[in-house]
Amino acid sequence: MNNKQDKADAAWVRKIIEQELTPQGDLLPPWKKYPEIKRYSIGWRMGKGEVYMIAWREWSHEMGKDQKIDYFKKYSPIPLEWLDWLAYLFGNKEIVDEMFTGDGEFAGIRCLEQYGLADFSMFQTWYKEERANNRMPTISKQG
Repeated sequence: MNNKQDKADAAWVRKIIEQELTPQGDLLPPWKKYPEIKRYSIGWRMGKGEVYMIAWREWSHEMGKDQKIDYFKKYSPIPLEWLDWLAYLFGNKEIVDEMFTGDGEFAGIRCLEQYGLADFSMFQTWYKEERANNRMPTISKQG
């Protein structure tokens, strides 16, 4: 990409953010903005969901940990199916493999519980039920 295109993209994202700001100066969490788009739907990677996620990431990228905690507490309860996304935002990169393979300790979810953003036992119950009923995207580990 060239510098001119980068500037145009940045201006477009700023415009989206300005349009979407709440009176409190926030962008709504994705599940509040588009509750009709399921968590693992392609709708977050194309169309209006993708546009919103690009704007949300840009809007939130300079938030520190405490700001994120305060922000998400404002919009609690956080749907169980979005906790992996939140854990990833807080720096737990292993959550992706854990969610798709079922392996791991889910340390990112436990961390969210410490922040007052999740209940690990509720997550664990939900997760086991989703996997048992084949409602979770899965991958198998090879190696």
